[in-house]
Amino acid sequence: MNTELSPNDFDLFAPGLETAARFKNFHPPEREFSWSDGPWSEIVFPLPAEQLKASTTFDVVLDFDVFKSPPEMEGQNVFVYLNGLRLASRFITKRSFVNLRISGLFLRPVDNILTFDTPDSAPPKRFGIADPRCLGMQLFSIVVRYYFAI
Repeated sequence: MNTELSPNDFDLFAPGLETAARFKNFHPPEREFSWSDGPWSEIVFPLPAEQLKASTTFDVVLDFDVFKSPPEMEGQNVFVYLNGLRLASRFITKRSFVNLRISGLFLRPVDNILTFDTPDSAPPKRFGIADPRCLGMQLFSIVVRYYFAI
Protein backbone atom coordinates (compact mmCIF):
# COMPACT_ATOMS: atom_id res chain seq x y z
CA MET A 1 0.00 0.00 0.00
CA ASN A 2 1.23 3.47 -0.82
CA THR A 3 2.12 5.10 2.51
CA GLU A 4 1.44 8.70 1.44
CA LEU A 5 -1.85 10.15 2.64
CA SER A 6 -3.80 12.60 0.51
CA PRO A 7 -5.85 15.30 2.26
CA ASN A 8 -9.02 13.18 2.09
CA ASP A 9 -7.40 9.90 3.19
CA PHE A 10 -7.05 8.39 6.65
CA ASP A 11 -5.90 5.09 8.15
CA LEU A 12 -7.97 3.05 10.58
CA PHE A 13 -6.65 0.15 12.63
CA ALA A 14 -9.11 -2.63 13.37
CA PRO A 15 -8.88 -5.70 15.63
CA GLY A 16 -7.36 -8.66 13.80
CA LEU A 17 -5.57 -6.58 11.17
CA GLU A 18 -1.80 -6.29 11.30
CA THR A 19 -1.86 -3.17 9.12
CA ALA A 20 -4.39 -0.39 8.90
CA ALA A 21 -7.23 -0.12 6.44
CA ARG A 22 -6.86 2.99 4.31
CA PHE A 23 -9.92 5.12 3.64
CA LYS A 24 -9.34 7.03 0.41
CA ASN A 25 -11.32 10.07 -0.64
CA PHE A 26 -13.31 10.24 2.60
CA HIS A 27 -13.74 13.34 4.73
CA PRO A 28 -12.34 13.07 8.28
CA PRO A 29 -14.61 10.99 10.51
CA GLU A 30 -17.41 12.83 12.26
CA ARG A 31 -19.18 11.63 15.40
CA GLU A 32 -20.63 8.34 14.05
CA PHE A 33 -19.75 8.28 10.36
CA SER A 34 -17.55 9.51 7.56
CA TRP A 35 -18.67 11.09 4.28
CA SER A 36 -17.19 10.07 0.97
CA ASP A 37 -15.83 12.99 -1.02
CA GLY A 38 -17.24 13.30 -4.50
CA PRO A 39 -18.10 10.60 -7.00
CA TRP A 40 -15.79 7.83 -5.72
CA SER A 41 -14.11 6.54 -2.59
CA GLU A 42 -12.16 3.43 -1.63
CA ILE A 43 -11.27 1.34 1.38
CA VAL A 44 -8.02 -0.58 0.92
CA PHE A 45 -7.69 -3.38 3.45
CA PRO A 46 -5.55 -6.46 4.06
CA LEU A 47 -6.80 -9.85 5.21
CA PRO A 48 -4.72 -12.08 7.45
CA ALA A 49 -3.32 -14.82 5.21
CA GLU A 50 -4.28 -17.62 7.64
CA GLN A 51 -7.93 -16.53 7.62
CA LEU A 52 -7.90 -16.20 3.87
CA LYS A 53 -6.55 -19.76 3.49
CA ALA A 54 -9.02 -21.27 5.96
CA SER A 55 -12.14 -19.43 4.87
CA THR A 56 -14.19 -20.16 1.78
CA THR A 57 -16.72 -17.34 2.12
CA PHE A 58 -16.74 -13.81 3.47
CA ASP A 59 -19.51 -11.33 4.16
CA VAL A 60 -18.93 -7.61 3.90
CA VAL A 61 -21.72 -5.82 5.76
CA LEU A 62 -22.13 -2.11 5.05
CA ASP A 63 -24.20 0.31 7.13
CA PHE A 64 -24.53 3.49 5.10
CA ASP A 65 -26.68 6.28 3.80
CA VAL A 66 -26.16 8.99 1.17
CA PHE A 67 -26.46 12.74 1.05
CA LYS A 68 -29.95 13.76 -0.04
CA SER A 69 -32.00 16.93 -0.18
CA PRO A 70 -35.65 16.17 -1.02
CA PRO A 71 -37.52 16.88 -3.14
CA GLU A 72 -34.75 17.78 -5.63
CA MET A 73 -32.47 14.93 -4.59
CA GLU A 74 -34.38 11.98 -3.10
CA GLY A 75 -31.35 9.69 -2.98
CA GLN A 76 -28.25 8.57 -4.82
CA ASN A 77 -27.00 5.66 -6.89
CA VAL A 78 -24.25 3.67 -5.20
CA PHE A 79 -22.15 1.08 -7.04
CA VAL A 80 -19.88 -1.18 -4.96
CA TYR A 81 -16.85 -3.01 -6.36
CA LEU A 82 -14.31 -5.37 -4.80
CA ASN A 83 -10.99 -5.64 -6.61
CA GLY A 84 -12.72 -4.42 -9.78
CA LEU A 85 -15.69 -6.83 -9.58
CA ARG A 86 -19.09 -5.14 -9.21
CA LEU A 87 -20.86 -6.52 -6.14
CA ALA A 88 -23.86 -4.23 -5.81
CA SER A 89 -25.86 -1.46 -7.47
CA ARG A 90 -28.43 0.34 -5.36
CA PHE A 91 -30.45 3.54 -5.36
CA ILE A 92 -30.29 4.60 -1.70
CA THR A 93 -33.00 6.79 -0.19
CA LYS A 94 -32.47 5.98 3.51
CA ARG A 95 -29.93 4.44 5.85
CA SER A 96 -29.38 0.87 4.69
CA PHE A 97 -27.62 -2.33 5.62
CA VAL A 98 -26.21 -4.24 2.66
CA ASN A 99 -24.71 -7.71 3.08
CA LEU A 100 -22.33 -8.76 0.31
CA ARG A 101 -21.37 -12.45 0.28
CA ILE A 102 -17.98 -12.97 -1.37
CA SER A 103 -16.07 -16.07 -2.36
CA GLY A 104 -12.57 -16.18 -0.88
CA LEU A 105 -11.30 -16.64 -4.44
CA PHE A 106 -11.86 -12.92 -5.05
CA LEU A 107 -9.84 -11.75 -2.05
CA ARG A 108 -6.11 -11.20 -1.56
CA PRO A 109 -3.95 -11.21 1.57
CA VAL A 110 -2.91 -7.59 0.86
CA ASP A 111 -4.56 -4.54 -0.68
CA ASN A 112 -8.15 -5.59 -1.29
CA ILE A 113 -9.87 -2.55 -2.74
CA LEU A 114 -13.51 -1.87 -1.95
CA THR A 115 -14.63 0.94 -4.29
CA PHE A 116 -17.77 3.02 -3.93
CA ASP A 117 -18.99 4.96 -6.96
CA THR A 118 -21.49 7.67 -6.10
CA PRO A 119 -22.01 9.46 -9.42
CA ASP A 120 -24.87 11.59 -8.03
CA SER A 121 -22.77 13.12 -5.23
CA ALA A 122 -23.39 16.83 -4.75
CA PRO A 123 -22.39 19.77 -2.58
CA PRO A 124 -25.06 20.66 -0.02
CA LYS A 125 -24.54 24.35 -0.89
CA ARG A 126 -26.36 23.60 -4.17
CA PHE A 127 -29.48 23.12 -2.02
CA GLY A 128 -28.96 26.14 0.23
CA ILE A 129 -27.07 24.28 2.99
CA ALA A 130 -23.85 25.99 4.13
CA ASP A 131 -21.49 23.08 3.42
CA PRO A 132 -19.04 23.34 0.51
CA ARG A 133 -18.05 19.65 0.49
CA CYS A 134 -19.20 17.31 -2.28
CA LEU A 135 -21.00 14.51 -0.39
CA GLY A 136 -21.70 11.01 -1.62
CA MET A 137 -21.96 8.08 0.78
CA GLN A 138 -22.30 8.41 4.55
CA LEU A 139 -20.52 5.33 5.96
CA PHE A 140 -21.48 4.33 9.51
CA SER A 141 -19.76 0.93 9.68
CA ILE A 142 -18.24 -1.88 7.71
CA VAL A 143 -17.87 -5.43 9.04
CA VAL A 144 -16.01 -8.34 7.42
CA ARG A 145 -17.16 -11.79 8.59
CA TYR A 146 -15.30 -15.00 7.84
CA TYR A 147 -16.86 -18.44 7.32
CA PHE A 148 -14.57 -21.41 7.83
CA ALA A 149 -14.88 -24.70 6.01
CA ILE A 150 -15.53 -27.67 8.30
